[in-house]
Amino acid sequence: MTYRARKFSRLLIVLLTFLLVMSSTALGADSPAVLKEVQDFIKENYILPVNENVLRQDTVEKIIKALGDPHSEYLSPEEFRDLMDSTSGYYTGVGIELTLQQYGGTLYPTVVATFDGSPAKKAGIVPGDRIIAVNGESTAAKSIDYTVSLIKGVPGTKVFLTIDRDSAAAPFTVSLTRELIEVGTVVHRMLEDNIGYIGMPLFSMHSGKQVRNAVNALIKQGCVGIILDLRNNPGGYLEAGVQTAEIFVPHGKPILHICGRKENITIESEGNPVRIPLAVLINGESASAAEIVAGAIKDYGVGAIVGTNTFGKGTVQAVQELKTESDAAVKLTVAEYLSPKGTKINGVGVTPDYYVEDPEAQLEIAKLVVLSKAQGFEVSGIKTMMLDPLKGTAYINGLKVSGSGEPFLDKNVVMVPLRLLGSYLEGNLAWNNDSKIAVLECGYSRAVIQVGSNSVQVDSKTVPLPAPAKIVNGRVYVPLRLLSSFQGLFVNWDPVLRCAEVTKR
Repeated sequence: MTYRARKFSRLLIVLLTFLLVMSSTALGADSPAVLKEVQDFIKENYILPVNENVLRQDTVEKIIKALGDPHSEYLSPEEFRDLMDSTSGYYTGVGIELTLQQYGGTLYPTVVATFDGSPAKKAGIVPGDRIIAVNGESTAAKSIDYTVSLIKGVPGTKVFLTIDRDSAAAPFTVSLTRELIEVGTVVHRMLEDNIGYIGMPLFSMHSGKQVRNAVNALIKQGCVGIILDLRNNPGGYLEAGVQTAEIFVPHGKPILHICGRKENITIESEGNPVRIPLAVLINGESASAAEIVAGAIKDYGVGAIVGTNTFGKGTVQAVQELKTESDAAVKLTVAEYLSPKGTKINGVGVTPDYYVEDPEAQLEIAKLVVLSKAQGFEVSGIKTMMLDPLKGTAYINGLKVSGSGEPFLDKNVVMVPLRLLGSYLEGNLAWNNDSKIAVLECGYSRAVIQVGSNSVQVDSKTVPLPAPAKIVNGRVYVPLRLLSSFQGLFVNWDPVLRCAEVTKR
């Protein structure tokens, strides 16, 4: 079955992985009426046939647990409200994103990010801060869900967070006033070289429309290409994911296939796609709806995927509000989704076109991909090297290189180990210790490098150098600009990042 109008279901369909929803079963959820409604809902909708013995449990918690599905759960009225808040794009709190990190042998909720304009941001809370107590209650070894439940509350009321910060002499307490926080807001801005950037922390109800508006705004500003950042995006509304994908997927083409127990549904693009160089950033915490978007863009080749493998959560959950218990609900796995080409995502994830581990390098390589496409180069042929002479680090296609020596800055000249250049160029390197001459052969080019000389012989040409080749710690170093003499190599210095970028096509 192909759905064009996308009247998905009378159920609320969401794709969630990491949203902070409490997981305890509420009291009063096990009346005979509630049990029967939950049993009927599971029998009718669960992705797999369910043995009657699984349903013959005396509590809802036992029934859900017997399914063995980590994404299905009973939602008490409070939990259902939290879920609706999360996916609507609003909740009441202080505007922080938390994770659990170990410190001194104990797990503590630790700040990952603060939302712009939030009480936490205004109070100076920063990533890395450990919240060791909320309103005087210790959070040591407590779950994220429990800590979040302490922080949330009625708008306008106070909450006191005790912070342990590495740079502070002692823990300190801040007083914050709870507010209605907007989450999942799409942000966009113009980067250098007229590259548009769109960040998506979550797929909320309005995310699809927000992305479309962001794309239109960036195009009006004259962007040459777009980077869509889906890193750390846990998913959200299926419809929002579809709306985002169809901004780029050709009209009438499948965006995903939903495979349920009773029927399969193909959802096609109804949008008018933009044709613009595109790179999508992903990582191990990109999940669900984020994987739908990345998978569709990859399958149609309308953008390059940069980063690391995604989480691999390729199932669809339907949320059914219960008639027998006011404001409570059941979230149940009802289907699995596949990419347009039928590629499995659940338990596998989306594999990037450019595997890049370092977060900073991910963004830089995405920029190079977009620029190369905008300038008419073949993206698949790109090989990049990033050098940070101040930190002494080097990355080739996003992977950190070690053992070849460290680049450094010598009187504003980037000096690079010749062995590192040989590795990047996949060339042959020879060294004559008596004459102190190195020979680097790459493809059809041959460079003869004399230590101490201000020039290099590249094929039949003499190429001047901004600084002489030298030996440092037993390694031969040459100015990075030497690479400009090799055909197909482009060298660029970023004065803002103070990094060098080398592109080989």
